[in-house]
This record gives sequence, C-alpha cells and structure tokens, in this order.
Amino acid sequence: MLPSIHLSTSLLLATASTAAASLSVPIHRRATSAPSAERYQAMASHLRHKYGGGGSAASRMSRRQSSASVSLADLSLDSSYSAQLQIGTPAQTFSVIMDTGSSDLWLAGPDCTSCEMTTFDTSSSSSFETSDTAVRISYGSGQARGTIGSDTVTMGGFTVQGQTLAIVHSLTDGLKVNNVSGLMGLGFSSIATTKSQPFWFSLLSSNAFAQPVMGFYLTRWLNVESAQAVEFGGVFTMGGTNTSLYTGDVDFVDLPNGQAGGFWTIPVESVTLAGQSIPVTTSSSSILGAIDTGTTLIGAPPSFVESFYSAIQGSEPGTGQWEGFYLYPCDTAVNLTMNFGGAKSWPVSDDDFKLMQVSDSLCAGGLFEIDTGGSANGAPDWIVGDTFLKNVYSVFRASPPSVGFAALANPGDPTGGEVSGNGAGAAAGSVNRCAVAWAAAMALVGAVVL
Repeated sequence: MLPSIHLSTSLLLATASTAAASLSVPIHRRATSAPSAERYQAMASHLRHKYGGGGSAASRMSRRQSSASVSLADLSLDSSYSAQLQIGTPAQTFSVIMDTGSSDLWLAGPDCTSCEMTTFDTSSSSSFETSDTAVRISYGSGQARGTIGSDTVTMGGFTVQGQTLAIVHSLTDGLKVNNVSGLMGLGFSSIATTKSQPFWFSLLSSNAFAQPVMGFYLTRWLNVESAQAVEFGGVFTMGGTNTSLYTGDVDFVDLPNGQAGGFWTIPVESVTLAGQSIPVTTSSSSILGAIDTGTTLIGAPPSFVESFYSAIQGSEPGTGQWEGFYLYPCDTAVNLTMNFGGAKSWPVSDDDFKLMQVSDSLCAGGLFEIDTGGSANGAPDWIVGDTFLKNVYSVFRASPPSVGFAALANPGDPTGGEVSGNGAGAAAGSVNRCAVAWAAAMALVGAVVL
C-alpha cells in the first residue's frame, strides 16, 4: 500500500467449487468515519513515508486451476482493498489488504494482545514454522513489529505450502483497526522485507496460472451518500482477467526496469486538464509512476502539482491541515486524463478527483504533492492510486513485466451492485453485507529486517 490514508477497500475471498477460466467474486465497502482533513492528511503522510527517501517460499500447489477471482470489500471511501485468505492446518480465515505497492505478507500474531483485531493462533497450526528473525514494518502512523515464519496459505482455491510471512506481535495505536488482520503485498520480491517470494509469485513459479497476470476492478462509493458500512468493492482475479468487466483490448506498457525496481512502475507520459497538456517534466528523463492498489490518492512532484492547479481558475494551495493539497472551486468539473506511454489516454472521473467540500465554495482535490526523490532514490516519481484505478480495469503482468489498462464495461455505473456473467453469481450476493474493516493507517511505508 502506499499512503498512510484512513481510506480502504477490502477484498472478500470466495473459492470456486470447480476450476474455471476466471472465477470472480464481488467487493464491498465499509466506512469507518466521515471524510476529514485529518484523514486525507494521514493518507498523504503514509504515502510519503512509504515511498519517500527512498529466502523464497518452498511452494507446492495442492490444487491446480487456471485462474481464480476473489471479491473485494470497499472500506472508508474507496481507500484500500482486502481479501480473505486461509492460513495454517487446520485453516484459519483472515481478511488482508491486497497491495501492489509492497511485497510482504503479514498477520497479527497471538502475542499481539493490544492489536484489537483477529489474530493468527500459530500454536493451533501444525504446519506453522517460526524463526528467530525479527522484523519491523514502519508506517506513516506507526510501526508493526514481529518475527518471520512460514505456513500453508490459501486464497481463491490456490495453496502455497511454506509461504513466508511476518507474525506481528506489536502494533502502535494508529494501526489498530477491527476485522482486518494483515496485509498481502503483490509487488516484486526485491522489495520484500522478508527477502522471500510473495504469495502471488510463489503460485506463478509453480505454473499454477493459465496466464502470468492478475486483474483488478475497483468500485466507487466516495460520492454515494447512502453507502452502507460495507459495500461491493470489486473483483480481484489471479491467473487471468475477467472479460465481463472490461471492453476492448488491454493496453499494456512494459516496466522500464523490469522486476528489478520492485514496484509496478511505468512511465507517466502525459497529463491533460480539460484538453490542455500539463508538462510532467522539464527534462529528457523519464518520469515513472508506481501503480498502487494500496494507495487512495494520486501523488506527484510539487512542481507538477502547482502547474496543474494553476490551470484551474480559483484554486489555491491548502494550508494547515490541508498542506500539500490544493483547494479549488467545487463547481469546477476537473477533466483529467493520463497517458502512460501506451496507445490510449485514460480519464479520471470528477467524482473520484473531488475528495470533499472544505468550505462554502472550495473542495479538496485528489492530486497532492509528494517528493520521493525519484530515480535518484530508487523510488518512483509518481504514486498512482485508486483515484485513477477506479476508472479502468487494471492488469499486472509478470512476464514480460508490464501494467495494462482497459476500458470498463459499465463506466457509468461504477458501484456496480453485483457482478453478473463472470462466475460470481451467488457469491457476489453472499458477501454483499460482509463486515470487513481496514484503516488507511495500515498503509505500508517501509520495512526493515532486524
């Protein structure tokens, strides 16, 4: 995940009874509090910490199938997405954030008496193995500490035995949220704190998938006043894509640094506002953006953010609690498009860009300032989160390493209701009111093996 945001979306896992080309399950949203300057500033802080400044799991598939989809739950204003997984023998079930901006799997452990969330009882699992290696995971709002272990992990009918994970025994208050017990990183192994192969790549190396891809469809509830605590949040698919959720071809862009960079980074080629081009750089150097499902907003270098909002009449930089953000007239429709070097440019809905009204006439925008140090620090220049990703079907491909986008099948109905024609069927309805919670404070900012 990227920012230390108080928004999140969770994924609810569903296992298909039979192998299918693509098994899809719905997503839901749970709001933990009303939007506020404090929450959005926490998100931005988390993202700055995550990107700022800077052994493989022995796996064996207990079940082989070409692909599987799990449902997502949308939490706290489209901020993060989590899914259910099963771990241990016998299996215990937990909800975890699905994050393409990090690469570690961690769960709250039995010694985390102050975690205030469902914890993994390692003593009840005959397949759990521990180590003496301590780990510290740092967030914009605090830290998680624990030890490295391994166990059998299952998601969507796929199982990895001996999957490395961190068992957390200490969380600071800012990271304590009910009903979500951890995080699953979907980035590359080079940025894994545990120096191990992430779950998704363990499956990939076992030839479990029909295709070396994973796809995300994320819904929007930010602008729906009647949204319930938990709503359908979208669909996460492993080993394929869900063709009922998008139209046309997937427009892929290769990662310039391949897997070596750790993050899913692609060039930010151009940005337009109401058809007017806003230069993304003043040099010949390529500007890279990390495509991060665990980030709520869009973060860009301060110079670009200033140029962008200067093209919006009546906009002004935020102060105090809104420092790093910009405010603009609420009656202005922001028509933003982004191109990443592919054949197509992708619009961002004004409903996603407009975060909240902060005064009688001004609203806060979803593009904010972040200075990661860029390539000099080995970090991406931009962080492209759910403000953008809700507007496309996104596909992450391991070989060749690339990210692709496709047009949504029903862009005018982003909340979707229930998924039809994709194998979800009753599963979508069965999770329609499942309680899954997660706070953006859980967003990953950094990790160190001690």
